[in-house]
Amino acid sequence: MMRGELSIGAVAIGDESESTLQLANVGSAPLAIDSIVLAGDAADYSLSGSCPVTGTLLSPDASCDLVVRFSPTSQGFAQASLAIDSDSVQPQASIAVVATAISSLAPDRIFASGFEAAP
Repeated sequence: MMRGELSIGAVAIGDESESTLQLANVGSAPLAIDSIVLAGDAADYSLSGSCPVTGTLLSPDASCDLVVRFSPTSQGFAQASLAIDSDSVQPQASIAVVATAISSLAPDRIFASGFEAAP
């Protein structure tokens, strides 16, 4: 199973970005996936892909894809946790998922402090 962090980066409000993780069974027996969930500040995140999210077996040498999508609705840092429970030797895997929602204003519309218009 995996551990670590998935950084999606900066995403403008109203846009979306996604990252794909591959879940692989490198063992010699089927891997029972009990659940795959997003927790924490997960309101702007969603899961899709070919991995079943609950109650299935992943055959030996098989893999599936987990697609984590970030679609921000408000500005700021968003951190969630992707939790995978299985019957693996390490039955619980947790991956921090981080992204930052930024303003959707075009760069030429953002002015620095002290800006003065030409006469």
